[in-house]
Amino acid sequence: MTSFQPKPGTLAAAITASCPPETSFMSDGVRSASLTSLLAAAAATPERGWTGRSVLIAAATQFEAAALLIALDGVARRVVLAPPDLRPEHFAAVVRDADVDAVICGDATPFQKMNVEVVTTGPALPVLAPLAIVTSSDTQWLMLTSGTTGEPKIAIHSLAALTGAIANARSTELRPIWATFYDIRRYGGLQIFLRAMLAGGSLILSRTGEAIQDHLARLSSAGVTHISGTPSHWRRALMSDSAR
Repeated sequence: MTSFQPKPGTLAAAITASCPPETSFMSDGVRSASLTSLLAAAAATPERGWTGRSVLIAAATQFEAAALLIALDGVARRVVLAPPDLRPEHFAAVVRDADVDAVICGDATPFQKMNVEVVTTGPALPVLAPLAIVTSSDTQWLMLTSGTTGEPKIAIHSLAALTGAIANARSTELRPIWATFYDIRRYGGLQIFLRAMLAGGSLILSRTGEAIQDHLARLSSAGVTHISGTPSHWRRALMSDSAR
């Protein structure tokens, strides 16, 4: 287990308190990392100039978004989680309304003319210049509505509120291996991500464009114990030859 001592009340602290074994991991079938390695990566975040920033996470994959949430909670002033289908023409409004000063994204093109620092996702967060004024406070978690017209609206959450109904697993309990058909960049999927992390368990993420039979095969291979989805998700799964 890592010797990293994260700030109390943060996601990293909750994961550390769950005492995840080395076998607990997160994977999307392309990238995989143990929870202990994700905590080790988070340890260096404050020293890399991310303290006090308002960060828009527009990562290309769920895996990257999840790793960034672990690293930035308790460090950034706020994190704004962009859903995968957020239209490029709405980025400017989100940056303005959430007072964003740094963007982490898969594609930097929509942000080139904005007055923000833009970082493309990679194996580690780069070093930014420290902010002149840093406020010490808990990180705000901002999520966007999924309306089909007009600018998206912002809902402000705290980690405590998001996890209030989730009980931590005892270190002696069987570690769950969670999966979800939801995207963790939306509220329903985020709840499953947090449930898996606070239990010190594992999480199998879906990938954009992945065939249902390939996804189900990965879930079976990983020995998934808990899966969450809508009736429509389950109907689609049960219609697949791989449902068994």
